[in-house]
Amino acid sequence: MKKTKKYISLLLAAATGLNFVTSCAAQAVSPFNEPGTYEYHMHESDSNDYNRLLYEHSSLTGKGVKIALLDTGFDDSSIKVSDTINMLDENIPDKRINKHGANSVQALQNIAPGAEIYLAEVINDSNSGTYDSVVKGIEWAINQDVKIITFGFVGRAYSNALHEAIKKAHNAGIIMFAAAGNYGNEEMLFPAALKEVISVGAYNAEGDIAEYSNRGHYVDI
Repeated sequence: MKKTKKYISLLLAAATGLNFVTSCAAQAVSPFNEPGTYEYHMHESDSNDYNRLLYEHSSLTGKGVKIALLDTGFDDSSIKVSDTINMLDENIPDKRINKHGANSVQALQNIAPGAEIYLAEVINDSNSGTYDSVVKGIEWAINQDVKIITFGFVGRAYSNALHEAIKKAHNAGIIMFAAAGNYGNEEMLFPAALKEVISVGAYNAEGDIAEYSNRGHYVDI
């Protein structure tokens, strides 16, 4: 039972930690490959809470846990992951300017340095992508036998194909986290709004819902 509690704590720590990079900087992805909105919202209070989180969970290393990130790619050779794959149906630039995927990997590695990180590139440097790429990323993550998938983007449209892929991952025993969004309203965004996914919002230094965070009945954390 103790081991199970520590494993659950690791999952929650990973979800909360990624909240500061993922939910606070959520990307919009459209099934029609239209550019989405993208903003960084790394507030000082978030940074302080992030450091506190690392201290509280310093005994959890994530050793033996495989985690997949579906996000932007990166070309920083100093960041090491177990494997990475490009699911975008387009040419990849020689130099990526979008740091969202890199920041997400580093945040997770700070929290769970012993975890094995797998990155599927499903969002391009212009902050857009397709659900088709996301579905391929989920299928790849399942084949890597990961235990956790985190989604570093939000989409406004429901997709049956996306939902079916997420159901498949859920049935395989994979725990999934997604950013609730940073539009500051109750709009249901995907994949966070799907019942198989744990939706992660953001909070401020007082422990209240952050002004920029999406909220509502579908937000779990």
